[in-house]
Amino acid sequence: MKMIFKKKNKRKTNIKEIVQFSAIGLLGVMLFSNLFLWSQEIDPFYLKLLREGEKSFLNRNYKVAVEELEIAMFGLHGNKNLLAKAYIYIILSYRYLKNVGKCEEYVKKAVKSVNLEELNNLEIDMSIRNEFENLLNYFESKGKKEEPIKAPEKPQIKPPEKPPEKPQIKPPKTNTKPKEPEKKPVKTKYQELEERIISEPQNLTPYLELYELHRRNNDVKAARKVIQDLIKNNPEERIGFYFMGKIEFSQSNYADALTNFKQALRLSEKIQLENVVNVKTLIYISLCLYHLDRKELQGSFVKLIKNNTSDEQLRLMLKEEELEKEWENSIIWLP
Repeated sequence: MKMIFKKKNKRKTNIKEIVQFSAIGLLGVMLFSNLFLWSQEIDPFYLKLLREGEKSFLNRNYKVAVEELEIAMFGLHGNKNLLAKAYIYIILSYRYLKNVGKCEEYVKKAVKSVNLEELNNLEIDMSIRNEFENLLNYFESKGKKEEPIKAPEKPQIKPPEKPPEKPQIKPPKTNTKPKEPEKKPVKTKYQELEERIISEPQNLTPYLELYELHRRNNDVKAARKVIQDLIKNNPEERIGFYFMGKIEFSQSNYADALTNFKQALRLSEKIQLENVVNVKTLIYISLCLYHLDRKELQGSFVKLIKNNTSDEQLRLMLKEEELEKEWENSIIWLP
């Protein structure tokens, strides 16, 4: 009797799990129903960051502009014009910050990613366009060796002889030292962002900027704490659950990652947005199911993604998330 009872409980659990994932799959179909417009439908969060980055650039606050534009570019790959606009502002910002290395790095990325010849289609001031074009021409001609033109040598004129200096009488030494002016403590970028989070808990930008700083320094613990605070203060924002899913996935905590990605997908249904983040969420869900050995359910998600996303779109998203090899390994067994 105990064995029969256990089998019934297991069957109920399986049925509940299948119903749950069927609901997620249906949600995925709804999200993909208008996916052919994904290149035009950009998440308002990234559009707002682009506007703020442009505003910071025009106000000559280039350091803040770089931080805002670097995050905005994550969600702009679906619209080449907006991406080109972000590249122009971030390249010029690095130029004014005198960071030649970063400036050149983003020039190379821009040339590969967007068609910079169509600058006339962008809503950018003519003076900024001209300045950007001059910068492009500079980097194109940078590799060419040119012989420097030597200036004519100036005739050397001997300075007049100085009269003998009068002996200086040194004042007697005293033990008292002049007081140094007190230095005000300089706030770090981390402290500035933490203060912004406290004063503006509903503003997502400082959370994501601080998360990105910790991520670049490979400080997983600090990055997790930032996203936990984002979710705590903004429980209806799906972006928090999406990034928490990415953190758990990077640490191979696939069950916890799956829970967070599922919640991000549910919140996407409430705000009714079709964009790249939703597609990436489905990709991560598929990979979590693969690692958890739920291959039957994983196959359904892979089929859903492939039937509604072009090969080029999928390749681009996998490249952005650095998941190309993992994705290939996860679908080898599929027919």
